[in-house]
Amino acid sequence: MTGIIDRYEILDEPDGRGHVTVKRLADGKTATCKASWLKPVPHSESPTHVMPRSRTKALRMAMLNWE
Repeated sequence: MTGIIDRYEILDEPDGRGHVTVKRLADGKTATCKASWLKPVPHSESPTHVMPRSRTKALRMAMLNWE
């Protein structure tokens, strides 16, 4: 891991299980993850831009099925 944490954009509202679809800003691929894994990006102008809450969550997000 390079130490750089990816940024994501939330594309929809949480479903009944608390999952959201996110788009990785680096390459535009999408995946579904738990909304609780995410926190707002500091100093971001867009309220939909988020980042993982921790490095552990970042690792889990890297292992999602990105399409």
